[in-house]
Amino acid sequence: MPAAKQPKMGQNMPKRKVFLSGHEFPSLTAARAHAKAILDKYSSGDFVNDGEIAFLKSAIALRGPEKLKEKEGVGIKSIFIDYNCGGDKAFYIRRIDGTETDFSYIKCFTKSNLFNDFSAACRNAIKDDKSVLKIGLGFDQYDAHHEGMPFKDIVQSFIEAEHIDITKIEFLKGDGVQGRYFKDEKLATAFKKFHSEHAVMEILEKEDHKEKHRHK
Repeated sequence: MPAAKQPKMGQNMPKRKVFLSGHEFPSLTAARAHAKAILDKYSSGDFVNDGEIAFLKSAIALRGPEKLKEKEGVGIKSIFIDYNCGGDKAFYIRRIDGTETDFSYIKCFTKSNLFNDFSAACRNAIKDDKSVLKIGLGFDQYDAHHEGMPFKDIVQSFIEAEHIDITKIEFLKGDGVQGRYFKDEKLATAFKKFHSEHAVMEILEKEDHKEKHRHK
């Protein structure tokens, strides 16, 4: 169960670290700068090395598994540098079947949808714990609020503590599955334990809860 009270944490949290293909970056901006550095060091027609391909695939995966699948096609043979229709130097994928497509490294780092998916699965992992806190109070009138360290910072701290590559996380799929749930039950259990050790929960009336979030 989440702790009832403990010293507040996370009020001066650092920027979110990003883990991509074995590389650790202090922020999404730093990871984007690394991608740009790869692009800048090559000339048109040059091929990037295998380690850089792995990093760039992980970057594309930040836009979601469907986008990575779309860009990979039947499989990536190589990634090279060329100029796009706008006249800008860009990354190009050459697939095993000979087809080619470009991709924008900037779009890869504009917004990490995978972090949102991971956070949603974390919320579902602690859903029962939050429900227990509201027993006897009325589920429709009250909400469980994270006091001190915001939930997103708890999730990020968990990612950093466990060195999790969120591009490789699998979620449950199929009939009857609504929302995000971790396919790996051990991961869900690990987060539940981490949350219970770091979260300070407060039960608030729904309007008070909304008011707190409006003033963040």
